[in-house]
Amino acid sequence: MYADVFEFNGIKSSDLGYYIVGFDGFSNDGVGTAGNEVTFSTSKPSNSYSWNFHGSKYENPLTASFQIGKFDCGIDKDKNYELSQQDCAFLLRWLVRTDGYKFLRFFQGGYEGCENTFFRVQNKLQWIRVEGAIVGAQIDVTCDAPFGYSDVQIYEVSCSNGSSFAIYNDSDTAGALYFDETDILMTSDAQNLQIKNNLDALYSPTIQYVTQLKNCKNGEHITIANHMIETSKNTGHTRENINNDFNFKYPRLINFSDINETRKNIFTVAGGSCRLSFSYRTIRSVLP
Repeated sequence: MYADVFEFNGIKSSDLGYYIVGFDGFSNDGVGTAGNEVTFSTSKPSNSYSWNFHGSKYENPLTASFQIGKFDCGIDKDKNYELSQQDCAFLLRWLVRTDGYKFLRFFQGGYEGCENTFFRVQNKLQWIRVEGAIVGAQIDVTCDAPFGYSDVQIYEVSCSNGSSFAIYNDSDTAGALYFDETDILMTSDAQNLQIKNNLDALYSPTIQYVTQLKNCKNGEHITIANHMIETSKNTGHTRENINNDFNFKYPRLINFSDINETRKNIFTVAGGSCRLSFSYRTIRSVLP
Protein backbone atom coordinates (compact mmCIF):
# COMPACT_ATOMS: atom_id res chain seq x y z
CA MET A 1 0.00 0.00 0.00
CA TYR A 2 1.33 3.45 -0.98
CA ALA A 3 0.43 6.41 1.22
CA ASP A 4 1.75 9.81 2.27
CA VAL A 5 -0.61 10.60 5.17
CA PHE A 6 -2.01 8.52 8.01
CA GLU A 7 -4.76 8.92 10.59
CA PHE A 8 -4.50 7.48 14.08
CA ASN A 9 -7.26 7.55 16.69
CA GLY A 10 -9.19 10.08 14.60
CA ILE A 11 -6.27 12.54 14.18
CA LYS A 12 -4.88 13.06 10.67
CA SER A 13 -1.10 13.43 10.52
CA SER A 14 -1.12 16.13 7.84
CA ASP A 15 -3.20 18.39 10.10
CA LEU A 16 -0.19 18.41 12.42
CA GLY A 17 2.47 18.73 9.70
CA TYR A 18 3.58 15.07 9.77
CA TYR A 19 3.89 12.98 6.61
CA ILE A 20 5.04 9.48 5.68
CA VAL A 21 8.60 9.73 4.36
CA GLY A 22 11.72 7.60 3.85
CA PHE A 23 15.04 8.39 5.50
CA ASP A 24 18.31 7.25 3.91
CA GLY A 25 20.19 4.75 6.04
CA PHE A 26 17.13 3.69 7.99
CA SER A 27 16.06 0.68 5.97
CA ASN A 28 13.32 -1.02 8.00
CA ASP A 29 10.58 0.98 6.32
CA GLY A 30 7.67 -1.15 5.12
CA VAL A 31 8.86 -4.42 6.62
CA GLY A 32 6.05 -6.47 8.08
CA THR A 33 3.98 -9.63 7.97
CA ALA A 34 1.23 -10.15 5.44
CA GLY A 35 -1.21 -11.78 7.85
CA ASN A 36 -1.22 -15.05 5.92
CA GLU A 37 0.76 -17.30 8.27
CA VAL A 38 -1.75 -20.13 8.62
CA THR A 39 -0.99 -23.36 10.48
CA PHE A 40 -2.87 -26.56 9.69
CA SER A 41 -3.81 -29.03 12.40
CA THR A 42 -3.13 -32.47 10.88
CA SER A 43 -2.54 -36.10 11.73
CA LYS A 44 -1.05 -38.99 9.77
CA PRO A 45 -2.46 -42.51 10.11
CA SER A 46 0.25 -45.13 10.48
CA ASN A 47 -0.93 -46.98 7.39
CA SER A 48 -1.13 -43.92 5.13
CA TYR A 49 1.29 -41.74 3.16
CA SER A 50 -0.88 -38.63 3.52
CA TRP A 51 -1.86 -36.31 6.38
CA ASN A 52 -5.48 -35.65 7.37
CA PHE A 53 -6.66 -32.06 7.81
CA HIS A 54 -8.50 -31.21 11.05
CA GLY A 55 -8.50 -27.41 11.11
CA SER A 56 -6.39 -24.28 10.80
CA LYS A 57 -5.48 -21.12 12.66
CA TYR A 58 -3.68 -17.85 12.05
CA GLU A 59 -0.36 -17.66 13.88
CA ASN A 60 0.53 -13.96 13.75
CA PRO A 61 -1.22 -10.59 13.44
CA LEU A 62 -0.43 -8.08 10.73
CA THR A 63 2.70 -6.04 11.38
CA ALA A 64 4.29 -3.18 9.46
CA SER A 65 6.69 -0.25 9.82
CA PHE A 66 6.74 3.21 8.28
CA GLN A 67 8.61 6.44 8.87
CA ILE A 68 7.32 9.93 9.46
CA GLY A 69 8.83 13.39 9.37
CA LYS A 70 7.63 16.93 9.89
CA PHE A 71 7.82 19.58 7.19
CA ASP A 72 5.92 22.46 5.65
CA CYS A 73 4.92 21.78 2.04
CA GLY A 74 4.48 25.51 1.46
CA ILE A 75 8.08 26.32 2.38
CA ASP A 76 10.49 23.48 1.56
CA LYS A 77 9.25 19.92 1.31
CA ASP A 78 12.84 18.60 1.10
CA LYS A 79 13.97 20.16 4.35
CA ASN A 80 14.19 18.01 7.45
CA TYR A 81 12.66 19.66 10.48
CA GLU A 82 14.22 18.91 13.83
CA LEU A 83 11.64 17.68 16.31
CA SER A 84 11.59 19.57 19.57
CA GLN A 85 11.20 17.99 22.98
CA GLN A 86 7.55 19.06 22.90
CA ASP A 87 7.09 17.43 19.45
CA CYS A 88 8.54 14.14 20.69
CA ALA A 89 6.43 14.21 23.84
CA PHE A 90 3.28 14.78 21.78
CA LEU A 91 4.10 11.93 19.38
CA LEU A 92 4.54 9.58 22.33
CA ARG A 93 1.21 10.67 23.88
CA TRP A 94 -0.62 10.39 20.57
CA LEU A 95 0.86 7.24 19.08
CA VAL A 96 2.06 5.07 21.99
CA ARG A 97 -1.04 4.15 23.97
CA THR A 98 -1.69 2.33 27.20
CA ASP A 99 -5.50 2.30 26.82
CA GLY A 100 -5.87 -0.44 24.22
CA TYR A 101 -5.85 -0.77 20.45
CA LYS A 102 -6.78 2.27 18.34
CA PHE A 103 -7.69 2.59 14.66
CA LEU A 104 -5.10 3.48 12.02
CA ARG A 105 -5.71 4.19 8.34
CA PHE A 106 -3.77 5.64 5.41
CA PHE A 107 -4.34 8.25 2.69
CA GLN A 108 -2.68 8.73 -0.68
CA GLY A 109 -3.28 11.88 -2.68
CA GLY A 110 -4.84 11.11 -6.08
CA TYR A 111 -5.77 7.54 -5.14
CA GLU A 112 -9.03 6.34 -3.67
CA GLY A 113 -9.72 3.24 -1.64
CA CYS A 114 -6.95 2.84 0.92
CA GLU A 115 -8.64 5.26 3.34
CA ASN A 116 -11.56 2.83 3.59
CA THR A 117 -9.45 0.18 5.34
CA PHE A 118 -8.87 0.49 9.08
CA PHE A 119 -6.36 -1.34 11.28
CA ARG A 120 -6.76 -1.73 15.04
CA VAL A 121 -3.18 -1.33 16.24
CA GLN A 122 -0.58 -0.88 18.92
CA ASN A 123 2.41 1.33 18.02
CA LYS A 124 6.05 1.55 19.03
CA LEU A 125 8.36 4.43 18.10
CA GLN A 126 12.02 4.54 17.14
CA TRP A 127 13.57 7.99 16.83
CA ILE A 128 15.50 8.83 13.65
CA ARG A 129 18.52 11.08 14.15
CA VAL A 130 20.59 13.10 11.68
CA GLU A 131 23.81 14.59 13.08
CA GLY A 132 22.46 14.09 16.59
CA ALA A 133 19.13 15.81 16.00
CA ILE A 134 15.81 13.93 16.00
CA VAL A 135 14.23 14.55 12.59
CA GLY A 136 11.63 11.81 12.48
CA ALA A 137 10.41 8.50 13.82
CA GLN A 138 9.78 4.98 12.66
CA ILE A 139 6.40 3.63 13.70
CA ASP A 140 6.33 -0.12 14.24
CA VAL A 141 2.73 -1.31 14.00
CA THR A 142 1.24 -4.50 15.48
CA CYS A 143 -2.41 -5.14 14.61
CA ASP A 144 -4.96 -6.98 16.74
CA ALA A 145 -5.67 -9.45 13.92
CA PRO A 146 -4.17 -10.84 10.70
CA PHE A 147 -6.40 -8.47 8.70
CA GLY A 148 -7.86 -4.97 8.58
CA TYR A 149 -11.46 -3.76 8.76
CA SER A 150 -13.93 -1.80 6.69
CA ASP A 151 -15.41 1.49 7.83
CA VAL A 152 -18.35 1.13 10.21
CA GLN A 153 -21.43 -0.20 8.44
CA ILE A 154 -24.92 0.29 9.90
CA TYR A 155 -28.05 -1.55 8.88
CA GLU A 156 -31.43 -0.47 10.30
CA VAL A 157 -34.79 -2.15 9.74
CA SER A 158 -38.31 -2.31 11.22
CA CYS A 159 -39.62 -5.85 11.58
CA SER A 160 -43.03 -7.33 12.21
CA ASN A 161 -43.57 -10.86 13.46
CA GLY A 162 -42.43 -13.27 10.72
CA SER A 163 -40.76 -10.66 8.50
CA SER A 164 -37.34 -11.10 6.88
CA PHE A 165 -34.49 -8.88 5.66
CA ALA A 166 -31.10 -9.47 4.03
CA ILE A 167 -27.58 -8.22 4.86
CA TYR A 168 -24.73 -8.87 2.42
CA ASN A 169 -21.41 -9.88 4.00
CA ASP A 170 -18.60 -8.32 1.93
CA SER A 171 -15.74 -9.67 4.11
CA ASP A 172 -12.58 -10.78 2.33
CA THR A 173 -12.37 -13.98 4.39
CA ALA A 174 -14.84 -16.78 5.05
CA GLY A 175 -16.32 -17.43 8.48
CA ALA A 176 -18.65 -15.93 11.08
CA LEU A 177 -18.55 -12.21 11.86
CA TYR A 178 -20.25 -10.98 15.04
CA PHE A 179 -21.85 -7.55 15.04
CA ASP A 180 -20.07 -4.90 17.10
CA GLU A 181 -23.44 -3.75 18.38
CA THR A 182 -27.05 -4.86 17.96
CA ASP A 183 -29.79 -2.50 19.16
CA ILE A 184 -33.32 -3.87 19.61
CA LEU A 185 -36.25 -1.52 20.25
CA MET A 186 -39.36 -3.55 20.97
CA THR A 187 -42.58 -2.32 19.34
CA SER A 188 -44.69 -5.09 20.88
CA ASP A 189 -44.54 -7.56 23.73
CA ALA A 190 -42.74 -10.83 22.94
CA GLN A 191 -42.70 -13.92 25.11
CA ASN A 192 -39.92 -15.37 22.96
CA LEU A 193 -38.31 -13.03 20.42
CA GLN A 194 -36.19 -14.92 17.89
CA ILE A 195 -33.70 -13.67 15.30
CA LYS A 196 -32.62 -16.38 12.86
CA ASN A 197 -30.03 -16.26 10.05
CA ASN A 198 -30.65 -18.75 7.23
CA LEU A 199 -26.89 -19.35 6.77
CA ASP A 200 -26.38 -20.40 10.39
CA ALA A 201 -27.89 -23.82 9.64
CA LEU A 202 -25.22 -24.33 6.98
CA TYR A 203 -22.36 -22.87 9.00
CA SER A 204 -23.21 -24.73 12.25
CA PRO A 205 -25.21 -27.78 11.06
CA THR A 206 -24.84 -29.71 14.33
CA ILE A 207 -26.46 -27.05 16.53
CA GLN A 208 -29.56 -24.89 16.35
CA TYR A 209 -28.16 -21.35 16.26
CA VAL A 210 -31.00 -18.89 16.88
CA THR A 211 -30.82 -15.69 18.95
CA GLN A 212 -33.57 -15.78 21.60
CA LEU A 213 -34.78 -13.16 24.08
CA LYS A 214 -37.69 -14.01 26.37
CA ASN A 215 -40.21 -11.80 28.21
CA CYS A 216 -39.60 -8.64 26.15
CA LYS A 217 -41.91 -5.66 26.68
CA ASN A 218 -43.22 -3.05 24.27
CA GLY A 219 -40.88 -0.02 24.36
CA GLU A 220 -37.95 -1.97 25.83
CA HIS A 221 -34.53 -1.08 24.42
CA ILE A 222 -31.99 -3.91 24.44
CA THR A 223 -28.34 -3.54 23.40
CA ILE A 224 -26.00 -6.42 22.64
CA ALA A 225 -22.37 -5.25 22.38
CA ASN A 226 -18.92 -6.68 23.11
CA HIS A 227 -20.54 -9.99 24.06
CA MET A 228 -22.59 -8.27 26.76
CA ILE A 229 -26.32 -7.51 26.90
CA GLU A 230 -28.04 -4.55 28.51
CA THR A 231 -31.64 -3.34 28.73
CA SER A 232 -33.24 0.03 29.35
CA LYS A 233 -34.92 0.96 32.61
CA ASN A 234 -38.66 0.78 33.33
CA THR A 235 -39.09 -2.60 31.67
CA GLY A 236 -39.69 -6.13 32.88
CA HIS A 237 -35.95 -6.83 32.69
CA THR A 238 -33.17 -5.85 35.05
CA ARG A 239 -29.44 -6.09 34.41
CA GLU A 240 -29.43 -9.31 36.40
CA ASN A 241 -32.45 -11.19 35.09
CA ILE A 242 -31.98 -10.37 31.40
CA ASN A 243 -29.12 -12.87 31.42
CA ASN A 244 -31.63 -15.56 32.35
CA ASP A 245 -33.83 -14.65 29.36
CA PHE A 246 -31.01 -14.53 26.78
CA ASN A 247 -29.55 -17.69 25.25
CA PHE A 248 -26.17 -16.01 24.49
CA LYS A 249 -26.25 -16.88 20.81
CA TYR A 250 -25.22 -13.54 19.37
CA PRO A 251 -26.46 -12.38 15.95
CA ARG A 252 -23.76 -12.81 13.32
CA LEU A 253 -22.98 -12.57 9.61
CA ILE A 254 -21.80 -15.63 7.69
CA ASN A 255 -19.57 -15.77 4.63
CA PHE A 256 -18.70 -19.11 3.01
CA SER A 257 -16.86 -18.10 -0.17
CA ASP A 258 -16.76 -15.65 -3.06
CA ILE A 259 -20.11 -16.96 -4.30
CA ASN A 260 -22.75 -14.27 -3.82
CA GLU A 261 -25.40 -16.73 -2.64
CA THR A 262 -23.29 -17.66 0.39
CA ARG A 263 -22.68 -14.02 1.35
CA LYS A 264 -26.34 -13.00 1.45
CA ASN A 265 -27.58 -13.45 5.02
CA ILE A 266 -31.39 -13.59 5.29
CA PHE A 267 -32.61 -12.88 8.82
CA THR A 268 -36.12 -13.73 10.03
CA VAL A 269 -37.71 -12.21 13.15
CA ALA A 270 -40.35 -14.23 15.02
CA GLY A 271 -42.32 -13.84 18.22
CA GLY A 272 -42.89 -10.07 18.13
CA SER A 273 -42.17 -6.83 16.30
CA CYS A 274 -39.18 -4.55 16.79
CA ARG A 275 -36.79 -2.06 15.22
CA LEU A 276 -33.26 -3.40 14.73
CA SER A 277 -29.96 -1.62 14.20
CA PHE A 278 -26.75 -3.52 13.45
CA SER A 279 -23.30 -1.91 13.59
CA TYR A 280 -20.31 -3.81 12.24
CA ARG A 281 -17.02 -3.76 10.32
CA THR A 282 -16.24 -6.42 7.73
CA ILE A 283 -12.79 -7.92 7.16
CA ARG A 284 -10.22 -6.51 4.71
CA SER A 285 -7.27 -8.75 3.82
CA VAL A 286 -4.59 -6.20 2.96
CA LEU A 287 -1.16 -5.18 4.22
CA PRO A 288 -0.88 -1.74 5.86
